[in-house]
Amino acid sequence: MPLIAAQLKRRLSVKAAVERRCPSGYPLVIKNTGSSDVGTPFPTLYWLTCPQGRVRIARLEAAGLIAELQERLDADEVWRQRLLLSDKAYRAERGDADILGGIAGCRENHKVKCLHAHTADWLARGLNPIGECVIGMAPIPDDCDQCAAL
Repeated sequence: MPLIAAQLKRRLSVKAAVERRCPSGYPLVIKNTGSSDVGTPFPTLYWLTCPQGRVRIARLEAAGLIAELQERLDADEVWRQRLLLSDKAYRAERGDADILGGIAGCRENHKVKCLHAHTADWLARGLNPIGECVIGMAPIPDDCDQCAAL
């Protein structure tokens, strides 16, 4: 997993497999086993590894998008129900490893936390309305070659 470590700019502390690749063929989303290398529970099942996607989403977070999406979630029952269904499926997929919460490790399944985790979840499973919204605002580039240099 040297390429994934290079994408993340750190050693991967969990066992993982590529869940989805970008249009250029590089890892885009990885799926973790639910525990770290030393066996401790790990809260995030899906990770976004794409450097360009991570930067774009970090900019949205810095601009206050988490609070905006939380307001929408609080006001829109249909959207909230979609997130609850996604969170329920996420927790079921994690199974016994689910002792630290749902998407992004949230203990409350109606809260917006890490947009990277919500987006990775959307890209992997296509259920998460938060991730769907984020990817609409910060799409994964079709022609990125940044990972070729890693």
